Amino acid sequence: MKHENIQKINTLGKAIRILSRISMVLCIVGAVSAMLVGGYIAAFGGDFIKVSGTADASISIDTDEIPFADNKYINNIIETMGDDLVISEESIEYGDIAKFNVSSIEQNGNIHTINVDGDLSVINMKKIKNEKVAEIFAGAIVLIAAAVTLGFAVRLAEAIEHCSSPFEIGIVNKMKAFGYSLIPPAALGGIANGSLLIMAILAIVVIIMIHVFSYGAKLQQESDDTV
Repeated sequence: MKHENIQKINTLGKAIRILSRISMVLCIVGAVSAMLVGGYIAAFGGDFIKVSGTADASISIDTDEIPFADNKYINNIIETMGDDLVISEESIEYGDIAKFNVSSIEQNGNIHTINVDGDLSVINMKKIKNEKVAEIFAGAIVLIAAAVTLGFAVRLAEAIEHCSSPFEIGIVNKMKAFGYSLIPPAALGGIANGSLLIMAILAIVVIIMIHVFSYGAKLQQESDDTV
């Protein structure tokens, strides 16, 4: 008869195994779907979507409603839109994708109005398509890495589900494999969402815990050999 705590560990292992397997299947399905969609879009020529015509727009900014101090707020907004965005008194450009002319800038009290006109045919749909295809395939790679990690998680959970002690050598070995499998998705996900440092710290914490369990397994083996 297993100890009550071991039975709880076995039950948790079963639950983790089921959840990990479901998550792994979803990641695989998501990765395959993303690659199919990305390939489908990439198969079209750069001109499969054409934009033509002209556009006139007025952008009104009420400076009393914005924390406008020293233009820091506006500058922060512009920075979040990327380095490709260039705003001047003559035009608004976004890399090679689009360019619109600033026809006039009017001010009425605290209301600033920017009048913009442009030729929509200058919108670079090919570049937009290529960027979106790259984003889709990058997402697929992250999902594949996550699916591999979840595969190791399933193996670890299966060992925990049937273990007599969490410090068994088999569990520690599978825990090591799972821990090191976290590195690729953590790195890819961190680069993608800008949280690489946080992901790296989490991976290091997991690896430290693995070595703690490894030491515990060694002590238990020495105890069993002594007995």
